[in-house]
Amino acid sequence: MLIKEADQDRDKFVSVPEKLYGDKDYKIDEVMEEFDLDDDGMINKDEFVKGFTR
Repeated sequence: MLIKEADQDRDKFVSVPEKLYGDKDYKIDEVMEEFDLDDDGMINKDEFVKGFTR
């Protein structure tokens, strides 16, 4: 599952530092704005799924 790859500390959230492990050219702020629906600075599983299914 893609979220398991991104959730490096296995807390069931994807936070900004964890996302940085991937493609350095990816626009982190844009991803957070699109995916972090409750604006808590982390992307939970539901937000992750919704972000990819829009």
